[in-house]
Amino acid sequence: MANVALFIFGVGELTGGGGAERFFADFFEVYQRSKTKHRLYYIIDKGSVENLNKVGKLKESKNLLNFNGFSNRFKDTLELFGLVKFIIAKRIKLIHIPLYSVSYIPLIKKLNNLPSFLKPKIVINIVNCYVPFALKDENHVSHKGIKGTYEPLFKDVSVNGYFCWNQNFVDYVNTTSVYPLEKQPLLYAIKSRFSDTKKFFPAEKKNEIVFASRLDSQKHPQWFVEAIDILNKQNPELLKNWKFVLSG
Repeated sequence: MANVALFIFGVGELTGGGGAERFFADFFEVYQRSKTKHRLYYIIDKGSVENLNKVGKLKESKNLLNFNGFSNRFKDTLELFGLVKFIIAKRIKLIHIPLYSVSYIPLIKKLNNLPSFLKPKIVINIVNCYVPFALKDENHVSHKGIKGTYEPLFKDVSVNGYFCWNQNFVDYVNTTSVYPLEKQPLLYAIKSRFSDTKKFFPAEKKNEIVFASRLDSQKHPQWFVEAIDILNKQNPELLKNWKFVLSG
């Protein structure tokens, strides 16, 4: 049995947001209740657990491993020591980072330098669908921020795989020189998203199209409205007997 760990730290207040954080917390809880091939752990700091608890997540979970963050000059070494203790004690062979940010780079670098018998495989979850477009276009509003976040991931560390929420990231890696072909990590774009079927299940089919998300600029609710308007102007007959719902 190969032991696997999710690893996340610094989860902030989640009211009205935190899709990836909630997603992996739900997945972790359901996985614990299932008869599975692997043992799954969650390496997570106390503050992140508290914020997930506030939205009803991870309240009754087992296999949580408390990650201690530091803010002194020995920060990276002390945090690595904490991770290595988990790797050895729990025989962890793979670490999956559900919500990547550049703050993980120092630890990934140190994990890369572990001897082979200790070094776990590293998989990064890519959530941001803007990454390929922003990196290719220097005039993109997010170009500078995304370049600063993702270039260190491509250039400064080695990872074994990417678990992508969008096919466009896979296409980007496959069609650019981000990685030499012989060093390219495994790439997998999900075909569907996990959901807790006790809460969500197919309803009676209706002629309804629903936008369900936070009503802020990051989620672009205006695109939903504009798309309906364009379709209505081009072919209003298609919209007959259809209802559109904008919720957030």
